[in-house]
Amino acid sequence: APSVNSSQTFENYKVSIKHKVASVKIFPSRKTIIAVLQNGLVQTFDFQLKLLHSADISYGNISLVKYFTNEVLQDFMIVLTDLNDDKVCYKLFEIIHHDSNVPLKELNSIILEGFSLQNSKTFYQFGKIYTLSNGKISIYSLPHFQLSNTINLPFVTHENVVSFKPISTNRALLTVDNRIYLLDLLHNAILSQR
Repeated sequence: APSVNSSQTFENYKVSIKHKVASVKIFPSRKTIIAVLQNGLVQTFDFQLKLLHSADISYGNISLVKYFTNEVLQDFMIVLTDLNDDKVCYKLFEIIHHDSNVPLKELNSIILEGFSLQNSKTFYQFGKIYTLSNGKISIYSLPHFQLSNTINLPFVTHENVVSFKPISTNRALLTVDNRIYLLDLLHNAILSQR
């Protein structure tokens, strides 16, 4: 088979999108691409960037989009949207690959009050969402977005948090001002600091 230059391959397929893209996910085995736009549109394309389906998920201002696959190889998508008045909308979708007419099936939708993604650091890891806000880490279990644990960090205020990132199962790096902390999120412990 002749070799194909990747820049030549993608040069022939272009698509213009009017809104900012929050997330793009490529499913090579299914030959589809899913683009989630900041305004709440979810668009599915084939590998020639032909639009297959477009769906509106009701809310714009998308802040977090994550994908995962379960044990039986079903694909899912999590979307978190910042709403007004310290509210967040959490949506869970199953990605349906065998039906291009309905590529998404909404499984769960929850509005959480007293929660702002703009004023927190958030990440997804292994079926849980971790948020750091106002000196406490809240851990939510998926798929139902139930609060499973809260860890208080009295040395942290919103203004001095630089980053909050996962590094392995139940481990996160927290950067506050000029200090880096290695946190054990299962045992609520600081393992190391520099």
